[in-house]
Amino acid sequence: MTEHEGMRLRPLHWLGACCVLLSCIVLVMIWSKPVDVNMLTWSKIDFSNYWIASLLLLEGRVIDLFSGQDIYFSHLQAVFGPDYPWRNWSYPPSYALLMLPLSLAQLATSLVIFQLVTALLFLHAVSKIEKDIAPGAAALLVAFLICNTLTAQNGFLTAALMLYGLALRDKFPIVAGIAFGLLTVKPQLGLLVPILLLYERRWMVIVAAGFTSLAL
Repeated sequence: MTEHEGMRLRPLHWLGACCVLLSCIVLVMIWSKPVDVNMLTWSKIDFSNYWIASLLLLEGRVIDLFSGQDIYFSHLQAVFGPDYPWRNWSYPPSYALLMLPLSLAQLATSLVIFQLVTALLFLHAVSKIEKDIAPGAAALLVAFLICNTLTAQNGFLTAALMLYGLALRDKFPIVAGIAFGLLTVKPQLGLLVPILLLYERRWMVIVAAGFTSLAL
C-alpha cells in the first residue's frame, strides 16, 4: 500500500463515524426528558418545514403549501407556537411527496430517521467516487457532516443524488438519470447538469432523468 492509498478516504470509516454521531443523538433523546416540539426549534432547524409538509400531505391539505405564505406559516405557528421564526416553503410539489413518510412518526423520531437514512445514502454515494477524492478533502467532508447534522437540512440527500448521477453516468446511465431526475426536487442545484449531459452526449441518462422528472 502506497502512502497515498493509506491516506485515501475510507467510506466505511465515515459510515461508522456518522452512525456513532447519530446514535448519540438518539441516546440523548431517549435519556432526556420527554421531547417537546419547542425544544427542537432553538436552532431554527429546516427539518420542521419537511415534517409539516408531510403532515399536510397526509391530511390532504398539501395545497396549503402553495396558497400563500400566511396560510403555510400559520400551520408552523400552530405546532411550534406564535413566536416561531419565519419559515417559507420553497420546494416543488414533488419534494413534499418524497417527505410523506416523515408524517408516520413524531417530530424527534422523524428527524433522527431522516438524518440517519440520508447520511448513510450520502456516504454510500461518496464511496462511488472514493478514488477521485484527494486526502485533503476529508476535512471538508467532516465540516459538511457536522454542519448538515446541526442544521437538519436536506444536504445529505441532494448531495447523494448529485454524486450518484455524476459517478454512475458511465456504467449505469439509467440509475444516474434517475438520480438526476430526483434531484429536481431542488432544481437550482442541477442547473448545469443538462449542459454537461448534452456536451457528453449522454442520451440514456437524459432520457432516464426526463422520465423520472415526469413521473414525479
